[in-house]
Amino acid sequence: MRTTAYYLCATLVGIPAIYGLAASLLSLAHVAVPYLLWFDPLLWFGSLVPRMFVYSVPRVLLSVLGYVMLLLFLRRLWLLASGRERVPASFAGFPKALGYVGAFSLGLGVAVLALSMVLKAGSGVPGGMLLIPAIICVPWAFFITEVLSLRGKRVKNAA
Repeated sequence: MRTTAYYLCATLVGIPAIYGLAASLLSLAHVAVPYLLWFDPLLWFGSLVPRMFVYSVPRVLLSVLGYVMLLLFLRRLWLLASGRERVPASFAGFPKALGYVGAFSLGLGVAVLALSMVLKAGSGVPGGMLLIPAIICVPWAFFITEVLSLRGKRVKNAA
């Protein structure tokens, strides 16, 4: 369960990070990136600041946080590809609890949304409301885990 929760967090944070990088590079080449309605919910997990609070945070801070998340994700991909570390040891305690809450909330929210579509009952608002904890917990679980992982490496190397 621990591995699944961590990889879910990493994937949900990585998709918007890679998409943002690709969209930025394509915009530099003057290529328009189309808006995909079905893809938009996956982009909710890319920021430490939930979308409802984005307008109260300076854009510079949002950009810096986005680049930090991208670098942390690319570092994790590098560690995974090199076979050094799969799930970091720092994914324990509070980050692990955040990851579990996020994964449970995501699963429950998607199930309620799917049920409301299949039964053609309701507006989908309850399912969307169940996703709010996941939108907050998943990026923070990944961020805290990776920052603690960086810090843990330095402590081990210093000893």
